[in-house]
Amino acid sequence: MKTLVLILSIFLCSCNYLRKSKLHYRSTRYICNDSLYVEQFLVFNGGVYGGSTISDFLTDSVNFRIYVGTYIDDIENISFECRQDSICIDKISVEKSDTFQAIDTKVYSIKALKTGHTFH
Repeated sequence: MKTLVLILSIFLCSCNYLRKSKLHYRSTRYICNDSLYVEQFLVFNGGVYGGSTISDFLTDSVNFRIYVGTYIDDIENISFECRQDSICIDKISVEKSDTFQAIDTKVYSIKALKTGHTFH
């Protein structure tokens, strides 16, 4: 029984680690007039069984790199909107009727990110 609990604990901890995994690079997108980048990493490839799980990181390649979130690409997405000195990040869900519903919204100051030197 103790062995089962130990194995289950290790598995759950590794799942949380994999969400922020940077092992399988997928792509880089430019946003905010090419001053910021979104790096995408493949966490799990669903193949024929469903959507792939993707993790996004926001960076300027010099001063900061933050973990934005993880989503399943066939039912969710993360959108980025630049507003002067801030960036609005929305995690959205696609309903069956092709309507979008915001799940989570975060707003960051670009100036604060660049001076904070945060790296995840």
